[in-house]
Amino acid sequence: MTYSSCQDKNQFVLRVDLEPNSNDLEQLRLGVIPTQAQAIQISQFLHDAANDLLELEARVEALRKHMDLKRSLLAPVYRLPDDILVEIFSYEFSHFPVDRTCPNRAFVSVCTRWRRVALSTPTLWATYVIDLSRMQDRYRDGLTNIMALKLYLARSKESLFSISFVDSRNSTSMGYHYTYDHFQEFLLLLVKELHRWKHLAFDNVNSQWQIPDALTRSILTAESFPQLRTFYCSSADVPKSVLAAILKGSPNLNRLKILTLPEPGSTLISANSGITQLQLWAGPCSAIDEVFKAPERCPHLESLFYLLSEVESSEVSFQPQMLYTVRDLTLEVIGNREIVNREHNLLARLMSSFTLPSLKTLTFRSLSYPAFTAYWQCDVFEGFFHRSMCSLTSLRLLSMGITDLDTVSLLQCTPTLVELEISEAPAPSKPFVTIHLLETLHSLDFQASTLIDSSEPLVPKLKSLTLHVRGPHFNDTAFVDMILSRSESRSNGIECLRSVTLRLEGRLMEGKAAYQLRSLGNMMIVTLSDGQVPSPHRHWTASWIE
Repeated sequence: MTYSSCQDKNQFVLRVDLEPNSNDLEQLRLGVIPTQAQAIQISQFLHDAANDLLELEARVEALRKHMDLKRSLLAPVYRLPDDILVEIFSYEFSHFPVDRTCPNRAFVSVCTRWRRVALSTPTLWATYVIDLSRMQDRYRDGLTNIMALKLYLARSKESLFSISFVDSRNSTSMGYHYTYDHFQEFLLLLVKELHRWKHLAFDNVNSQWQIPDALTRSILTAESFPQLRTFYCSSADVPKSVLAAILKGSPNLNRLKILTLPEPGSTLISANSGITQLQLWAGPCSAIDEVFKAPERCPHLESLFYLLSEVESSEVSFQPQMLYTVRDLTLEVIGNREIVNREHNLLARLMSSFTLPSLKTLTFRSLSYPAFTAYWQCDVFEGFFHRSMCSLTSLRLLSMGITDLDTVSLLQCTPTLVELEISEAPAPSKPFVTIHLLETLHSLDFQASTLIDSSEPLVPKLKSLTLHVRGPHFNDTAFVDMILSRSESRSNGIECLRSVTLRLEGRLMEGKAAYQLRSLGNMMIVTLSDGQVPSPHRHWTASWIE
C-alpha cells in the first residue's frame, strides 16, 4: 500500500500490507494456536504496523504545521505595507534600548521579510545610547559596546546619527575614570562619524556625573557639527567650554535644551538663528539675565520652556520682550514658600516682561512639594493677555497651588480656549476645583455664581476638559450639572463639549453621577477613572523629545 503526501513526488511505502491473509484470520477465529514460526511472523507484522503508524502520525503533524504556516500568511500583520512596519520597528527602537550583549533586534529574526525591511531601512539603526557608568568596566561592557556601535554604524550607512550619553548609576560616589583602551576606541568610532551627528544628549540621574576627559577633548577639537539639529544637556557638570563649542559649531541647530548657558550664552545662541524649540533653566547655577535674553535672539522660536527656580532675583533686569513667533509656552516652577513679593518672583516678573501675540498653548506646572504658592498675581496675567492679544486655545494648570478665584480670573482672560486641563496639587495644598469653580463653568447663569455674566459665558469655545482632583473635596453633582449644561450648543455662544476626562484620587464617582455622564457617551468622549495625584518630579524632564 502506498501513501501520497500533498506533493506526488513525496511518497511513503508501508512496511506491511494492512489487509491480513483470510486463512490466518479464519484460524484465529477457530482458536487454532499458531506455530512458533507463525507467532514470530505475527509479532513482526504488529511491530512493523506500529512503526508505520508512528511515522504516519509524524507526517500528519508535519502537514498540520505546514497548513498552519500557510494559514498564518493570511494574518493581517503580513498584509501591512513596509512603511507601516518601519513605523512599528521605530517605536521598538525608541522605547527599548539596545542590549549590547545581543545588539540585534528580536524582530530581525522573525521572518525573511521583516529582516529585509529592517536591514534596508538605515534610519532604524541611527540611534545609540551610551551608558557611561557601564563603559568603565573593560571586561563587562567594553568590547560589547564597540561591537554594538560598529553594527549600528554599518547598518545606518550615511543616515544622520543620534547619540545620547547617560549615567544610570544610583549611587552618589565620585565619577568614574574612563582611561582604558576600549573607551578610547569607542570614542574614535564616534568622532569619525561626527559629520552626521543629528542629535546629541547628555542626560543623567546622578548629580556626581562628569563628562569623560577623552570625550571633552574630542568635542573641543572638532571644527563643527554641520548636521546637528538637537542638543540636550541636563547636567550642570558639563564644562562650559564644551557647551560653547557645540553651540558655536552647530549652525543648523533647531532644538536646544540646556541647564546652564556658557557665557555669554545669549550671544552664542544668536549664532543658531534656526532654533525653534528652546528649553532653559533659570536658577542658582545659571546666569538669569542671560537666560531671559536668549529667546529674543531666536527669530524663528516656536516653543519656549522655562524651569524657574524661585531664587532671590531682585537684582536681575527684565526688559520687555516681544516674541512674535512663540506658539507654545511652558513654565515649570520649583517654588519657594518664603518668596512672597513680586520683586523676587521669577514667574510674575517673566510674565510681566513677555508679549506673545501668537501664543496658542500655555502650561503652568509646579514641581515643588508642597505645591508652589508664591504670590500668584491676577493683574500680572491680565496684563499679559491684554498686551499679547493672543488667541489661546490650550491651557494646563498642573499641581499649581492657586485658588479657585485665581483660576476663574485666568479663564476670564482666555475666551478662545478650546482645551483645559487642571490637576490639583497633592495634599496638604488646598483643592481649587471647588463647587464655585464648577458653577462658573456652567453654560447658564447658574445659582450662586456671581463671577460670570450669562451674556459673556466663561470659556465658550471649550471642547475638551480634563480634571485630576482629590476625591474627598470634589462635588460630583456640581460637576455633572456643569457637563450636562455643556452637552449641547447654546444660543449664548457656548459650544458643545466633545471630550471629558475625570480622574479622582482615592475614590470612584458616585453611581448616579457616573451613570449620567456615561449616558452622554454617544455625544462626547467620557473617561472616568480613580487614580493617585502624581507626586512632583524633582528632576528636570524634557517636555519635547524627538
